[in-house]
Amino acid sequence: MRLSAEPGTDDAELRRGEVDLESSAGAPTLPGIRHRLVGSDRLVVVVRPGHPLTDGPLTIERYAAAQHLAVSRRGSLRDPIDDALTARGLERRIAAAGPTAAFTLQLALDTDLVVTLPDAVTRATRDQLGLVTLPLPLPLPEVPLYLLWHQRYDDDRAHGWLRDLASETVQAVFARQLTFHASP
Repeated sequence: MRLSAEPGTDDAELRRGEVDLESSAGAPTLPGIRHRLVGSDRLVVVVRPGHPLTDGPLTIERYAAAQHLAVSRRGSLRDPIDDALTARGLERRIAAAGPTAAFTLQLALDTDLVVTLPDAVTRATRDQLGLVTLPLPLPLPEVPLYLLWHQRYDDDRAHGWLRDLASETVQAVFARQLTFHASP
């Protein structure tokens, strides 16, 4: 199973049978690739302890003015957050892009850089590193999580079991994170 931070432009590994099941934040666009929505996650702002953004309320203006990190395996320095800020007449500065959430969290730990990531899927790492989580001061839709597979596996009982197990596991993680987050 491959867990990716962003949708790929080509699902060749699924088509060639090199990957049986993949997760993605985007539904596939290529023919022959099936998908199932298994959950969604909200975005949160992550900073080091003592970061200037932890002093006082986090406004959209303070958020936009900070130096940011992006998560992109392809080095993209723009995402839907930037579109939402632009619609409000604001712009953020992305100082660097890292290939994974874990990489950007490590960078945020020792700098004043800000990273915005899905909550449930990054909570354990954030907690282990002792990072501070703030609410995103910008209304954005939740990030979907899809499971993807090639159509050749549609009637494969073992693959169906794997898809069901992966779906149940992801949903349990999200439910546990939501319960943990709601606790005092």
